[in-house]
This record gives sequence, structure tokens and C-alpha cells, in this order.
Amino acid sequence: MVCCYFCQSFRYFPSNIEGIEWLGAYYIDTQFCEKAIQYFERAALIQPTQVKWRLMVASCYRRSGNYQKALETYKDIHRKFPENIECLRFLVRLCTDMGLKEVQEYATRLKKIEKLKEIREQRVKSGRDGSARGRREGSAGSENGQNCHVSSAKGERMSSKLKMLPGVNDPYETSPNKDIGKYMFISLYMVGSK
Repeated sequence: MVCCYFCQSFRYFPSNIEGIEWLGAYYIDTQFCEKAIQYFERAALIQPTQVKWRLMVASCYRRSGNYQKALETYKDIHRKFPENIECLRFLVRLCTDMGLKEVQEYATRLKKIEKLKEIREQRVKSGRDGSARGRREGSAGSENGQNCHVSSAKGERMSSKLKMLPGVNDPYETSPNKDIGKYMFISLYMVGSK
């Protein structure tokens, strides 16, 4: 029943990313990875900057035993998203399993990127620690700390007034488009059940 819903939704609204994702996951769960590929490729066309769809395509090739196609797909992903750690991990694993000499090259790249990620995380953490220290020192330097409290109270009043305005807390993208596929299916289902 649910599968029919998403199939119908996909038929009438083929760019509904939620439906595409559900159908791809459904076919993976039912061990039909080859069938899931078409849905994840569609998602990659709709959201080309999202690496997860391309990784899902490569994963489907790998799960279905098409290791050469999986390797080609992971290499393509690595060219487009060179800092993606998950992609590099699978490249290392596939090259190792297939006995390819490229394994050392990808392993070296993976180590470098993991090290860069670690350094970035340390910088962010130290930046947060330093900014908290600066706020404490800055408030102690003001006249008995009163200037900070006055501006803080004023800021809180402004933010509470902004929250009361209609549409301020709405997300940047319009939400009605997300549910179009669902509404279309419901209306089709209602018409078909009469």
C-alpha cells in the first residue's frame, strides 16, 4: 500500500525528493539494488551538490556485485567532491579488495583529509573557547557590567518583537512544494476509490 503511494507520487511528481529517497531505500531493503539506482541517479540530477545521492548509487553498484562500476562511480565522486571522507574510505576498501595499486594513493589522501578535518575541528573548538573568554573579560571591563546588560535586554526585546511578526520563523524555502506529491496521491487515491 505504501509502496503504491510512493510509486504513484513518483509517476505524477518525479522530482519529489522525499518520494525518490523512500523508493530507493525500499528497493535496497528488498534487495533490488539495481532498481534503486535509477531513483538515486534521479535524486543526484535534482540535487547535484548533494554527495549522498551519488554515494548511494555507488553503494548500490557495490551491493549488487558490480565492483568495477562501483569503483568508477566512487572515482567520479572523488573528482567532484575531493574532500569526502566516506568516498575515500570506500575507494581504499574497493582498491584493496580488487588488489589495485591505487590503494596507496587513496589511503594517503584519506589520511591527509582526516588530519585536515581534525585540525579544523580543533580550530573551531579553540575559537569557541577563546570567544567565551573574550566575552567574560569584555564584560568585566565595562562599567560594572551595566552596559552589557542594557544592550542585552534591548536585544531580547527586539527579538521577541521579531518573533511576533508573521513569516519571520518560516524556513527560506517554501513548504507547500514538499507536500505536493502527497496531496496529489491522496486526491488520486480518493478519486480511484470511489
